[in-house]
Amino acid sequence: MTQPLELWLAFVAASAVLLVIPGPTILTVISDSIAQRRRAHGPLVAAAGVWALLARRPA
Repeated sequence: MTQPLELWLAFVAASAVLLVIPGPTILTVISDSIAQRRRAHGPLVAAAGVWALLARRPA
């Protein structure tokens, strides 16, 4: 059973929107970097990277 083209295009559009929206970690890094200028940029990026590595680690 095939789906109509309009349904498939709606799915692709919704998926693209969800992929473009940044996650909470990226929003935290951006907002703190703007609020504290360059002082917070490096440590926040490093912490986000460590968090991403730990989150992918199997339990």
